[in-house]
Amino acid sequence: MKHMLKPVCIKVGLTLFAGACLCGGIQAHSLNGEKEDILNTMKSATRYMMDSVSYRGGFVWNYLPDLSRSWGEMEAKRTMVWIQPPGTPSVGHLLLDAYHATGDKFYYEAAEKVANVLIWGQLECGGWNYVFDFAGENSLKEWYETVGKSGWRLEEFRHYYGNATYDDLGTISAAKFLLRMYVEKNDPAYKAPLEKVIHFILESQYPVGGWPQRYPLRYDHPFEGKEDYSSFITLNDDVTPEIIDFLIQCYQAMGLQNIKEPIMRAMYLTITLQQGEPYAGWADQYTVTDLKPAHARSYEPRSVNTGTTVGMIYQMMEYYKLTADTRFLSGIPAAIKFLESQKLPETEVRKWHRKSDNPDEILVPRFIDPDTGKPLYVHRKGGNIYNGKYYIDQNIENTI
Repeated sequence: MKHMLKPVCIKVGLTLFAGACLCGGIQAHSLNGEKEDILNTMKSATRYMMDSVSYRGGFVWNYLPDLSRSWGEMEAKRTMVWIQPPGTPSVGHLLLDAYHATGDKFYYEAAEKVANVLIWGQLECGGWNYVFDFAGENSLKEWYETVGKSGWRLEEFRHYYGNATYDDLGTISAAKFLLRMYVEKNDPAYKAPLEKVIHFILESQYPVGGWPQRYPLRYDHPFEGKEDYSSFITLNDDVTPEIIDFLIQCYQAMGLQNIKEPIMRAMYLTITLQQGEPYAGWADQYTVTDLKPAHARSYEPRSVNTGTTVGMIYQMMEYYKLTADTRFLSGIPAAIKFLESQKLPETEVRKWHRKSDNPDEILVPRFIDPDTGKPLYVHRKGGNIYNGKYYIDQNIENTI
């Protein structure tokens, strides 16, 4: 029960963010002569976060004011460092932003500490897991066997894979920060770990162009009678779009010619992954052999996802702007038609008990059966991994 109680916490990113935003305003408007006070407050907050809150320069997400307990997506050990946002790379990005806003090398030196922590936690394969532990791999395994194993909704933490993840921007958020550190001053200290993660990304790409959720590939954690989904080609949480975005940044900033073809291969795959009419949207993940929609966690059924479809429509417009290839636009009308076809009648809207104030918005189911077009509403009963269960039906009431 205690893991569910989270008193008011220090939130990692926000402490520095307020100062960084104000500093940008200072340069534009002088803020009535308060610049010095704001800069002093900003630096004091950063010192506290780096010297007292961080562990060797690494962060999780939230902390009790006395630092006696801390959390990433789940409760964390003091020696743990969280990668997925808003964790350690997010702080690194913020410190670089503060350096640009102020010109104060103090923030760059703090960003260097964060970068060194991430390099320490980079896996041999070149990517990152959601989290690593300065106390060692046995300590991390023990966490997975206790805290992680108790995650009901957070099923991705119920198994220790020992590999890297693209989920929740884990590897990519760290990679983008190291890229920024490298191009900031062309510091060779960051070139080797950056090249290592680029090699990891290219090695983990499927020939067809997509990426799995985790790599090196593992198939040994089937769940509730379904195969391990971590090898499936993944769009969920912007896995493929974010990897493409990072590679484009590398191509632009470093001039790496060998990554252009993998970028293009991945971008054109997104056209192929759009489903045919009448359900012409995109799924969260796909089986590799036939590129068909696939399941993920127990509450993420094999489906076409309307939210993912909206995101991919925007991505298609971005890829068109990059390439001038109208094939990226060709599927958008069908995707919009599909979304409009899923508009729920007012009787269903009333059952959901929530309504938007925006008259232009429509309510649609999140998950759509790719074969029948029926909505797949997810429900749960119970309260933990021992008595809890997710189930799916066509009843919109009491969805999670």
